[in-house]
Amino acid sequence: MKTVPFGTTDTEVPNVVAGMMRIAGDSDEQIRARYTRWQNCARASAGASRATRS
Repeated sequence: MKTVPFGTTDTEVPNVVAGMMRIAGDSDEQIRARYTRWQNCARASAGASRATRS
């Protein structure tokens, strides 16, 4: 998973989390739903990638 620096700290966070932090105007529930859709797509993509290598 790609990570990026969190602000001026030495902490690394997943890129998707940093992107979600920039979504203004969405409720927590909308952001959770967006993240869940992203997770499902990422898992499906990873599964398809493994299937083509087998």
